[in-house]
Amino acid sequence: MRVDSSARGRPQPMTDKDRLAETEAAKKPDADEEAEAERVDENAEAEPAKDAEVNDTHDEAEASETPALDASVNATPESEPQEVSKVVRLERLTRESFPGVEELELFDMPDGYIAAVRVGDKVDEEARLALGKQLVDLFAGQGVLVEPLLYRADAWKQLGELAGESWYTLLSAEGRARKLHELYRTKRPYPRDFRRLMLGSARSYLTFIELILREAPFPLHLLAALTAEVMRDALELLFASRGQHFDGSAETLATFEAEFVASGAFSVDQLALYFQLRGLARQTRLFHDVGAEPPDGRFDWEPLAERVRGFFGDFERYAHARFSTAAERRRRRVLRIAIPSAIALILLVVVTWTYSTLKPLEPVTATVGAKLRRRQGGIMGTYFKGARFQKKVRERLDPMINIHTTGTPEPKAGADDFSVRWKGYLRFLKDDRHAVCLESDDGGRLWLGDELIVDDWGKHKLRKKCKMVRVKRGWYPLKIEYYDMKGLAVARLKVGLEERRAKVVRSVDLCCRPEAKRKKPGKLRQGKAAVLRPTVMKKTPVKKAPVKKAPVKKAPVKKAPAAKKAPAKG
Repeated sequence: MRVDSSARGRPQPMTDKDRLAETEAAKKPDADEEAEAERVDENAEAEPAKDAEVNDTHDEAEASETPALDASVNATPESEPQEVSKVVRLERLTRESFPGVEELELFDMPDGYIAAVRVGDKVDEEARLALGKQLVDLFAGQGVLVEPLLYRADAWKQLGELAGESWYTLLSAEGRARKLHELYRTKRPYPRDFRRLMLGSARSYLTFIELILREAPFPLHLLAALTAEVMRDALELLFASRGQHFDGSAETLATFEAEFVASGAFSVDQLALYFQLRGLARQTRLFHDVGAEPPDGRFDWEPLAERVRGFFGDFERYAHARFSTAAERRRRRVLRIAIPSAIALILLVVVTWTYSTLKPLEPVTATVGAKLRRRQGGIMGTYFKGARFQKKVRERLDPMINIHTTGTPEPKAGADDFSVRWKGYLRFLKDDRHAVCLESDDGGRLWLGDELIVDDWGKHKLRKKCKMVRVKRGWYPLKIEYYDMKGLAVARLKVGLEERRAKVVRSVDLCCRPEAKRKKPGKLRQGKAAVLRPTVMKKTPVKKAPVKKAPVKKAPVKKAPAAKKAPAKG
């Protein structure tokens, strides 16, 4: 909504000289003006809600120096006084200049006016911004400043429900916190809501201070000024909690010592910290304006910031102590014990779960494992009629747990409404984490040792459920229960290092085949003692086969020739 105020005869803005003359004239009213103001007050008793806020009256000096108002505004009925208050005139001028304004509350402040305006819901955001600018221009044309507050109908109604019909008075800086405290006192539950207000404010203030200290590269005078302003808001709430008003005067020091320091909630230097921050802002602002660094170098802000944090810590403790009922204090003491206990319990559960996850399952002993290896090659399965193991029909050796049929895996159990229980051992070949999976249609569950690894019991379509377990190399007790109601029957045991790579377990990794049956000894008849006699074994003569001696050929012995006798000598 854009209003052409010139079409309504809006006067031109005043010059600085005219505004200065108007201000001086307003500060020095003469006796006639005071009498005139009294007459206006008497005639305006019919409108007490508006005329109660009137502090100034229209004077002839101001009228002679400022441009005349719109002719439509000045033209009043004969029953109304010729001279009306400035607030009334400004309200009337605003309503006539902006027909889109549905409701207006105007009240003066030390440095101008606040205009709380309710606009129609059809006014969009762009039109609201334009309206705010036009309000500022309109009031500036009358030589006054205004802060426009534009509300939609739903927001206006919500504030009225929460804070009462005169909620707009809380916008005033004069005694705002004290009015706010009185408002909370009339509401229920009190003091809980006011405590929440103070605690929420303290946390917001601390968050803001930490932000400007660490994240934003503000100059020192802005840091000090912003921190002082935040601390002032907290002090206003603090004083309002005791029915006092904080105006930053010297009397507030005595009030602070009497109300807060004497009770031990705060220390004496914490209020002085506020004035110290204001002084620091002025001190450093001058160096910033002339473009110079302080002679003592960069100011160490951290010790001062730590004192501010300490103040807000005491502020939170004061809010708890001052605005908590006896029941709330008891509950807080219980929570102070219960919360650490609950945290310790949660940590214990987490540590236990982590340890159980990381700790590998223990296989059977090496001796038992050696015996199982002699019987590996399948697992015993017991088949029942009925989905709840009602009637046992057969026990058999299954090479693998790998059922996938629309018929029946065991004719005696039937094609539907049967159940199977496998009990035996499963072997893992190496130390590692393995995905143990059970694929079933309908229900199935799997135990490894005493731990339930997969629980997928219940009627459902074909699906696979897995769990990662850490194991050592060796054999582990295995039990699987499965049932099928009707239709497709599926039961598969799969193992792998990853779930997506899990395969059906081989026969050699399952145990155990049934042991060979031994003949039972015969039963003894009653009344006769069994006499065990030693069995005499007859010796069977062993015929020795004749041994043929191979002829031994003797090698011819060559005789040495006889020695020739020597002839005898003569």
